[in-house]
Amino acid sequence: MSMVNLPVITLRRGPWQADVFDPRPHPALLGARFVHGGYVARWFRDGRELTGGTTPYWFAYDGCGLPETFESGLGWHLVGQDEEFMRPGAGRLLKKDDPSETHALGVGNTLTATLDWTVESGADYAIFRTGDQIRRRWSQRLGYRLERTIRLHDDGLTSTTAFTLDAPFARITSLPMSWYAHPFFRQTPGKIGATAYRVSAGAKAQTEVPMNPQMGPVNAAPVLGADGRWAFATPYGGRLAFTFPWGVAAAPVEVFLEGGGCVAVGLDKPYDHVVLWANDHSASVEPKLAKTWLHGETQTWTTSYRWQ
Repeated sequence: MSMVNLPVITLRRGPWQADVFDPRPHPALLGARFVHGGYVARWFRDGRELTGGTTPYWFAYDGCGLPETFESGLGWHLVGQDEEFMRPGAGRLLKKDDPSETHALGVGNTLTATLDWTVESGADYAIFRTGDQIRRRWSQRLGYRLERTIRLHDDGLTSTTAFTLDAPFARITSLPMSWYAHPFFRQTPGKIGATAYRVSAGAKAQTEVPMNPQMGPVNAAPVLGADGRWAFATPYGGRLAFTFPWGVAAAPVEVFLEGGGCVAVGLDKPYDHVVLWANDHSASVEPKLAKTWLHGETQTWTTSYRWQ
């Protein structure tokens, strides 16, 4: 697929290679949806590219590779119409008529400000650090610090996020936020059923998932086969969410890739839920984490992509 015109930091270890976007020259090219630092553009095993994108062409909103995103805006509740709120890991957006702070995920949103990143890297790892802060009337201050580490291992890749909330005068005692990973595993158009998924015991499929009616036939849910694997039967793809027992760290979701091999996508915290998603160019497993932060608190979590 085509790529955005940004340099990459190439990591290597054994059979693995990861190309990670370097956002510093022009971060706006990565759009408003995903976190810019630690954005894995491509992931290879023995020269085989495992990742792809939603289309053959680069569109910042659609994404590619192994991106991650904060679903919520930060500071949205403090600002007025047409004032800036923070998009963690990407920059800032203007508050508009949309009543939801998550409208940042919409197609066409343009960042009004981007972030400065510092980068530390070695042969098989890269660490990205940034932060932002807004000040409101009556000296209210709200900000954050963010660190993301991408590291190759003998059996795959891990992506670790550390987020610190700075909210001493923001008139809040706690702040809920949500985050999810959105890997894109490569698929060949017309072979969508060649990718399959196995979800851990105890997961409950949500049969009525709110969908965008404009997506048409991609609303279809995958089908559970006799082998215990889910696969999409339509030529276009679809979406299905799973929930898990509250507070229980679920086993990784296994993705059986077209062309052979399996990647276990895991999270070291209990999922809020996980989504299986696919179109005719890529397949995804989206583990979602919902947490509540206190002022000065740092929370850290790791997404793992382990080859099996």
